Amino acid sequence: SISTEASIRGSRVGKDQTAPILGMPECTGSHSMSYLIDSQPLDTRGLEKDKRDALAVNSVSVDGKWHVACRYGDDIWELPNTTTNRSRSLNWIDFRKAPSHFTQTLKQVFYRYLRRGRLGNSRGTANQVRALWMNALPFLRFLDTLKIARLADVTPFTCAMYVSESRSANSLRGRPLTRESLNNRLQAVEALYDLSQYTDDKMPSFPWPDDSAWSLAGLTGSNRLLKYLSTRRLPESQYYP
Repeated sequence: SISTEASIRGSRVGKDQTAPILGMPECTGSHSMSYLIDSQPLDTRGLEKDKRDALAVNSVSVDGKWHVACRYGDDIWELPNTTTNRSRSLNWIDFRKAPSHFTQTLKQVFYRYLRRGRLGNSRGTANQVRALWMNALPFLRFLDTLKIARLADVTPFTCAMYVSESRSANSLRGRPLTRESLNNRLQAVEALYDLSQYTDDKMPSFPWPDDSAWSLAGLTGSNRLLKYLSTRRLPESQYYP
């Protein structure tokens, strides 16, 4: 239960973090806290820093009352609806792991993913958020080596260079990336493009015009339906509000 998770988290829920959401009363029912979090904006464009940093990302139940477990302004976000039967480090994302000049953009990206999801899909689950984070990090570090500090400065040529770099990259075990792993990395770039449209640092164009992560990773011809579902693009007129 969430109450049990709160007791296990221990030091992760500090005295300052367990205060009720700023401007919101304490809640005694799960539906009430869900409603309060859902009443927050769908993205953080245009919000003043203090209001943005106070937004609740996750909540826990302590002694029958719901409190904020982490806020937008925290360096580490503990993801909602996680389980306790795996390493705790797999239940959060640490923004300090990415180049610091991307921190604010990444918070806008992942807040949007948690609140509304990608185009045509539901909100990101904890596992999906964590997977996107891990697969996006190599791209962000690649941009850092090119002295690119904003997604707004990323071009299709930049992304083509990243495809070439990734094809020659090795996994943590020192082996070449599988086609599936390469696809995951490239799909993370597509996700950054989608979600950055709701930030103050928009990636200006789709990473690889007239192509897809699936095709670039060499995963073609084996399952036409899966290929379509994993790479279909929606026109900008169908973007969420």
